[in-house]
Amino acid sequence: MSINYERISDLIYRLNQAEQIKEIVNEQIRGLISDLVKEYSVITNELLAKIARHSKVEAIKLYRDREGCNLKEAMEAIGRMVSK
Repeated sequence: MSINYERISDLIYRLNQAEQIKEIVNEQIRGLISDLVKEYSVITNELLAKIARHSKVEAIKLYRDREGCNLKEAMEAIGRMVSK
């Protein structure tokens, strides 16, 4: 069985493209989340849980801003919200 290097190269190229697209989409999601937060000054735990399903980092930042707690406390709180 021979190795098809052209096919492997094509798959690697497509994987890199998919990763770039994923990062672009994630950036857009973070932007939309930021816009929503600015529009609605009150962030509920339910909203934080929904945000965390897409971006835990953003949810943790929002929780820290809202509660004035440290990183560990925010991570644990968001973890509990997502697991419900």
